[in-house]
Amino acid sequence: MIKVKNFLFNIRQIGIGYFYLSITYKFHKALSIFSRKIYVSESSIRSWSDDGEYLKVIKKFLSNEKSFKNFKRNHFYREVLEHASYQEGLEYIKIINEENSELINKIKSFQINDVIGNPVVYNYENIGFFSPTTLRYLRVASDIKKNFGNINGNIAEIGCGYGGQYLVLDKTFTFNSYTMFDLLDVNKLIEKYLEHHLTNSYYKTTTINQFDNKTTFDFIISNYAFSELPKKLQIKYLEKFIKLSKAGYMTMNSGKDDSIKENCLSIEDIKHYLPNLKIIKEEPKTQDKNYIIIWGSK
Repeated sequence: MIKVKNFLFNIRQIGIGYFYLSITYKFHKALSIFSRKIYVSESSIRSWSDDGEYLKVIKKFLSNEKSFKNFKRNHFYREVLEHASYQEGLEYIKIINEENSELINKIKSFQINDVIGNPVVYNYENIGFFSPTTLRYLRVASDIKKNFGNINGNIAEIGCGYGGQYLVLDKTFTFNSYTMFDLLDVNKLIEKYLEHHLTNSYYKTTTINQFDNKTTFDFIISNYAFSELPKKLQIKYLEKFIKLSKAGYMTMNSGKDDSIKENCLSIEDIKHYLPNLKIIKEEPKTQDKNYIIIWGSK
């Protein structure tokens, strides 16, 4: 009976949530036609997410507390982050349980990532209420653990959203420091979000221009962000610190057949900087062209 109730509850959530998001998205998208777009960078070095809307909503989260309290439900923000589905959440749980059951055993500790921002959550059997995005971050942690064991030392992440991946990794591994590379205003959102929590490690935010080149990293991570940068910026990241890192894990959605069209480095270009990289499958696969590159694995 409890299983039936949970199933019906989730079905209602999915249906109501989809209707609400669909209507509000169309309404606000129509309004956005008449509003001024705000870009972070000059056009030749803009990432895919720097579409004129992203920075606008980030600034709103920073200046308006009501918006910040609900930022994970913002329709534009959900296009970039927080868009994992209920079904994908189920697949993440299944894979994590098969690969690293100890993470499932302590899964309640990861619910902290759903406390701030009012994300869309679902009631998953045996583990409780979670946003699928938090489960995705945990799935990344599980995959890193499977391929590298316990990562430590100095970690860097490229394109960090609001810092959710860091928060999950901070509770999974023991490392010294975590440096997050993102846009200036996004870094402010990351700091605002993370200061609502207590972390085990030291973290800092920076931009690629502000990075002092004095720190070398033991591990690099990026969830799509590196692959969505223009070629010019990808090369800068590779030359400044990625090629000097001991190991890394980056989920990619460019670099294969479409790399020329999208002005991104091809996988062969990246191999010039990381000759020992391996390509592994994204599981579950969220888009046909997605894949993962790793280097320095055990």
